[in-house]
Amino acid sequence: MYTIKLDGALLWDPRVPELRIINPKVNCEINRAGTLEFIAPAAHPLYTHIKKMKSIVEVYQDESMIFRGRPLTDNRDFLNNKQVICEGDLAFFNDSVIRPYTYNGSIIGYLQMILDAHNAQVDPEKRFSLGSVTVTDPNNYITRSSINPVNAWPELDAKLLNLLGGYLIIRHEGGVHYLDYLADSPYLNDQTVEIGSNLLDVTQQSAAGGIITALIPYGAKILDGEGKETGERQTISIVNGGVDYLYSQTAVDNYGWIFGSKTWDDVNDPSNLVTKAAQELAVRTALGTSVEIKAVDLSMLNPDIDKIRFFQYVPVKSPGHGIDTIALITKLSLDLTSPQNNLLTFGFDQKSLTDQKVSADKVLRQIEADYVTNEAVTVVRDSIVSLASAIIQTAEEIKTEVSRTYTSQDAFSSYQQALATRLIQDAEKFDFQFTEMQKSIETVDGKQVAKFNEISKHITFDSGDIILKATSSDPNVNTRISLLISRNRISFLDNGAEVAYISDNKLYIYDGHFINSLRVGNFSFRPRSNGSLSFGRVV
Repeated sequence: MYTIKLDGALLWDPRVPELRIINPKVNCEINRAGTLEFIAPAAHPLYTHIKKMKSIVEVYQDESMIFRGRPLTDNRDFLNNKQVICEGDLAFFNDSVIRPYTYNGSIIGYLQMILDAHNAQVDPEKRFSLGSVTVTDPNNYITRSSINPVNAWPELDAKLLNLLGGYLIIRHEGGVHYLDYLADSPYLNDQTVEIGSNLLDVTQQSAAGGIITALIPYGAKILDGEGKETGERQTISIVNGGVDYLYSQTAVDNYGWIFGSKTWDDVNDPSNLVTKAAQELAVRTALGTSVEIKAVDLSMLNPDIDKIRFFQYVPVKSPGHGIDTIALITKLSLDLTSPQNNLLTFGFDQKSLTDQKVSADKVLRQIEADYVTNEAVTVVRDSIVSLASAIIQTAEEIKTEVSRTYTSQDAFSSYQQALATRLIQDAEKFDFQFTEMQKSIETVDGKQVAKFNEISKHITFDSGDIILKATSSDPNVNTRISLLISRNRISFLDNGAEVAYISDNKLYIYDGHFINSLRVGNFSFRPRSNGSLSFGRVV
């Protein structure tokens, strides 16, 4: 169950009518602040307490915090309802300014410098502590500088994410807000997103807009004998046969010659520059594929199942789409009042220049802390995942081989039948389950298929309504009568026309023919030969 707090006070709880809000939705994305949107009715008790840029808004799934941020806008409609948009707490780094600086040292030291400057300028609820740092540099030494004052977030984005990659994640633990800089997610969810069970829809996108096939790398500025800049930068020509660029022959064959360049201010050694350029080219020659998936989070039906959360690896299986892999959730859209509309977006790693699925290499992931909640974390057992990357450079081609494997305890098979039963009992999800049941049952023996087909003849789903009807091959058997069940009405149909219905605990009949006398209270009705009714008082 989801709840929302405003400055520590309960803003929304679906069990409390007085705390009603409209259409609350959360959107999370890697290396982005994320958003929370909702409409606050004018009668809400905390209506006047929503302070733009000041209030702290927190979204919880059960006891776990899944979003923290502040109101950014609160436009009002004709009825004075507030349409509130909140930005995630990563955006707090836009509230501080990093004065002109020059830094030489480790990645951890650079992050601490940015945090110290940020924390000195903002309110306590917008401060962060340095958390886990797993991103590395080959030299374990970076050079960063700015001659102009800059906001903290653009500097982190430009000087860390754009140059070294990785993920900046806010972790809430024990009342402390940590900034982690991670090379990869340490989370593997034990729940499988799979066609025929909890996977509802799949959309795959493969974008080639940012692809290059050749890269010209530049290193640090070259100094003369007196330590003055010459106006030139280090290149790879001296260690690359006089050529100042790298290229991928496979990429050229597929896409033609597309040049790009990148500068590393802190790289003086041409050999190190080749290594960094090869890594960059390997990334920029690969097609980036994202997969949007609509799925039911099975933890809502069974509390023993892992909740699907942002920035986790999740096993995904959809043979019809060529998907059988483990993938990182890079975006997560949550509809807090209609969870069936939740949308997961996965970023799939690719092998070389093709859209092949990821293969494997084993290593145990030990989870030390929860990067999206403030609750204690249980170590995931029997779950193995790894990411290994090897870059092979030759004179003619650069290839990237990315491999990953996982083994996961398959708890899903033990509750699959129980899940089907629950979904059938849930009227809102039954239409989906009935369709998927038909797909699944086609794989069992012919007797079961025939039995299922016989049932489906008598049950029809139409725009959320259920229609029950009889069928018969005997022409003497009347099969005109059917029953239509909707949310607030049960209708009796004769050849598709409504002849009676039940609504508001009353029975309504359009026309009647009474065979025997009918007594209601102290009055009786008797049929006459001409079809009319005689009426009299019972003494």
